[in-house]
This record gives sequence, C-alpha cells and structure tokens, in this order.
Amino acid sequence: MTNSKTKTNSTKSQNDQNSFDKLIAKDTEIEIKLLWKDVKPVYQKILKKQASKLKLKGFRKGKVPLAVAEKEIGRDSIINLVLQELIPSVYSNEIKKGKYLPLTNPEFQPISLNKDNDWILKAHFAQEPEIDLKNYKKITKSAKKKAEDQIKKTEKEAKKIKAKKTKTKKTTNNKDRNQPSEMTQEQKNDSIVQGVIAHLVEEIQPTVPRLLLKESAQKEMESFIKKLGSLKIDLETFLKSRQMTQEQLSSQIMMSTLSQLQIEFTLRAIGKSENIEIDDVQVQNAIAKTEDEKIKQQMKKDVSYQEYLRQMLFKQKVIKFLLDL
Repeated sequence: MTNSKTKTNSTKSQNDQNSFDKLIAKDTEIEIKLLWKDVKPVYQKILKKQASKLKLKGFRKGKVPLAVAEKEIGRDSIINLVLQELIPSVYSNEIKKGKYLPLTNPEFQPISLNKDNDWILKAHFAQEPEIDLKNYKKITKSAKKKAEDQIKKTEKEAKKIKAKKTKTKKTTNNKDRNQPSEMTQEQKNDSIVQGVIAHLVEEIQPTVPRLLLKESAQKEMESFIKKLGSLKIDLETFLKSRQMTQEQLSSQIMMSTLSQLQIEFTLRAIGKSENIEIDDVQVQNAIAKTEDEKIKQQMKKDVSYQEYLRQMLFKQKVIKFLLDL
C-alpha cells in the first residue's frame, strides 16, 4: 500500500518541476552546413598529421597507410579535430549573417557527418528572451502600496509594544529580539524595492533560456566551491554539515540563479521600453567620485569593470523610475 505522505511529496515535487520547466525558454537554434569540398582537404590534412605520430607493429613511424591509420585513430577523433578547425569561423559568419546576439557559448548537435557528403550540424545558444511586460506600471504601483502598508503596519506594532512596555515599566536596557524594530529610511526603501521586484517577477513570469541558466548556475557553483576553499572547507564536508546532497545544492543554486536572471531580464526589458540608457559620461562621472586615486586610475583602464558599472547604474536608474511611478 502506497504511503499517502509519499504520494503528496511526489505530487508536490512534480508540480514544482512543472512550474520550473515553464520558466525555461528554448535556446536559439541554427543549422550549419560544411561543404564536403571544404571539409575534405582539412580531413586529409589532419588524418596525415595524426598518422605521422602513429607507431604500429609492422610499420615504420610515419609510414602507416592512411586507411589503416584512420581505422586505428578512429573517425570520431578525426571528425572532432576537423570540427575544431572549421566550426569557429563558419559559426561566427552565421551569427553575423543572422544578426544574432548570443549570451552563451554554443552547443553543437551533429546531424550528418558522413564522408563524401556535406556535413550538417545544429548550433544551440541563448539570446535575450522576449518579455511581455503586461501592465507593469499598474503591477508596480500595487506592489509599492502593499510594501508601504506593510511597513506602516510593522511600525504601528513596534510603537504599540514600546508604549505597552513603557506603561507597565518593564522596559530594560536589553532589546527584545522578538520586538519589531523601527526601520531606517534606507531599510524602508530596500523593503519597497524588494517587494516591487518580487511582485513584478511573479506577475510577469519572465522565461530564461536553458543554456544561459545552465552556464550561469555552473559559474555560481564554481564560485561557491571556491569560497568554501578559501575557508578551508571542502564540498563534501559542507554537504554533510547541512545534511544535504550535491543534487539538492545544485537545485538550490539553479533556482537562485533563475530568480536573479528573471530580475535582470525584467529590469532590462522595462529600461528598454522606457528608453533608459547609461552613457559613457555617466560611467566616467561615477568613477570620478572614487576617492582613492590609484583605484580610480585602475577603473579608467578596466573596460570590463566599466561595463559592470554601466549595468549597475542602469539597474539603479530603472528601479528609481519604478519607485517614482
């Protein structure tokens, strides 16, 4: 007899997976054709080069017949080397021709790699997804009001507790950790921003391309393991201390990465719809505010940092626009 609790957990797990799958967008797919007349000379060149390295019984080094060498080396190995030489330029040309804007490295799927025939492959890569922003201004205003109402409610509760303690003369110098504390203006702003963004993502449900999520989650995992290493903790020890499997950790990182990418694409789409941009002058002005002269000069030379700064300023500008609605 099947345990009802097991059934419930299984159903919940399946529902979670279905909800997750709905947020994954398909990657862009293009066909790449390599003409045999272009493949053949490269195939022969690589075969000869690999054959020259072979040491087979009955043959002097470099004198192994190509047919024998091809069988010994294996066609798959030769094909991979041919593709490594030919694909980059052909792929690059197809990307330029189609005016694609890949966000990831491509994954190649062989379709037909037969000798004496044109070779056909499919390239898969992620591009920025198209997002239906719906009535995002209305969503923003509603979320902002909810967040502000929650802050007022929290402050009201804090004042009630404080007044009650004062009245009963039970106030001590130690703070009650369970007591709602008064929020600073910065904390209020952060709370409103988080509420607005969370509500926008929940309502808009932006999708994220499969390959981008895969690459980004992998980088997050590598970064996490590196941080553990800096603390002299290996992954196995960490997992044991948390009583979790590597699969569970990967799932958590995948979900966290998905959420971050959803936020990024949502804000980017809103910024694009409102023609919000950050120009070079704004980037340089931000750098100019750095007090440490040495760091400032490094920033001026670091193109990748300037691009990172541009994205940060863009995000701040979009959020300010939303809060001003």
